[in-house]
Amino acid sequence: MAVLRQGARKSFDGRGRVVGTTVQIAKPGVPSDTLESRYANKWYDRYWTFDAANREVEATTGSQALVASNGESKVRTLYSQRGTVRRVESSYEGTINRVTGDTPDGLISSITRTADGLITEITYGDLARTKTTNTYNTKRWLESVTTSRAQPAVWSMSSCAC
Repeated sequence: MAVLRQGARKSFDGRGRVVGTTVQIAKPGVPSDTLESRYANKWYDRYWTFDAANREVEATTGSQALVASNGESKVRTLYSQRGTVRRVESSYEGTINRVTGDTPDGLISSITRTADGLITEITYGDLARTKTTNTYNTKRWLESVTTSRAQPAVWSMSSCAC
């Protein structure tokens, strides 16, 4: 692990890729004159895993508080046989939403492309089933982007006992 400065460290694999970072967050307010007291005591770790094609396939978020029931906080990227991003998942999948009883369906549940790779539609895995649609002109320039979503039932539920 190489020390970059007080408060941040990086680790590299044999191919020179950054596969881990450890950081300390600076304390709010006026910075202390001494490095030892300038940063909070807690360290945050992030790690990355790559496949043979040098693509990121998994990354931890560094969160220690907002973790899934399995104790992890990770994002996984799945690729098609063409090598394009097919789906993005998180360690929170399968975690049941306490309010609605639904389970997340990935951060990005699907990506639709033209035969030559232009992204025409992205469907997100949120409760609203958010969808982004791209259209292109004859020069293949992006002409419009439309993002839409339905209102999930949880948005109209009142959980406040005010």
